Amino acid sequence: MAESVRAFHHPGRAFLRIHGPVQELADVYAYAGYLRREAGLKPDTPVDLGAIYDHFGIPTPRQAPLPNQQGLLLNPETGLIIINENDIAARQRFTVAHELMELLFDALPQGRGWAIGQKGPFSRHVKEKLCDRGAAQLLMPESEILRVGTKRGVSFQTAHALADRFGVSTTAALVQLVRMSPHAHSLVMWNWMLKKGEQPPAGQLALFDSPPENQPQKKLRVQWAFRAAGSPHIPKNKSVPEHTSIYAAFQSGRFSAKEETLDLGSVQGRFTTENWPFQAGPGRRVLSLLEYLS
Repeated sequence: MAESVRAFHHPGRAFLRIHGPVQELADVYAYAGYLRREAGLKPDTPVDLGAIYDHFGIPTPRQAPLPNQQGLLLNPETGLIIINENDIAARQRFTVAHELMELLFDALPQGRGWAIGQKGPFSRHVKEKLCDRGAAQLLMPESEILRVGTKRGVSFQTAHALADRFGVSTTAALVQLVRMSPHAHSLVMWNWMLKKGEQPPAGQLALFDSPPENQPQKKLRVQWAFRAAGSPHIPKNKSVPEHTSIYAAFQSGRFSAKEETLDLGSVQGRFTTENWPFQAGPGRRVLSLLEYLS
């Protein structure tokens, strides 16, 4: 006899009936806790997404090629989630958690007037950020990240251990560690690129025959930065000199760590740096964990 499949029970709608309106991040975190509890999972352990699927009758997410997209909630009325088949398992796991958060926002009332294109009081941009925060909380509860980070310190070594334990990427684990850090930590992605607006229009070089030395030069620049509360702002596109350990990691392709003086635009001072180079398409990037000392 074939095994019976539980009918889909929309978790977002069920949560709202109990909890009431969603107005802030704390409500999204409450929903993440609700998913765990309803599926019979402990609050601070690695989450079994399959148990959540089973409890709410959510179909196992399907894989498909999704160019320039990690996933989507294809049918909120059945809970059908599609994830990018080309992503690594840890990325897919985070994507599924994000789409489970989308089910919460799907249950919010449709906006009216100027807000007709949104659900609840959140713009699309804010909603996406809240879904990412909720996904991180579901997979890596902040209370546990704080406990481990306090005990073992904020480092790539700690992030690797958390990534293995919770089934997430090292980058996702680092973001949570930096977010919970009481110190002046930042996470920075460096890329070999021009500043925004420096890329000449197609055909411009041929038209004006400009000499190469007069053209903007690519440098190792900040692609994005994430910081703990109280950490100095690191502006996008800020370049890093060749004498730094960050540049050394980019050039050699080997992990580096050092205490050094850096000029990051808004702040100049001593930093500890851990720098992890990796291939991204045809080029190399560097992910740096920085701590501002003074």
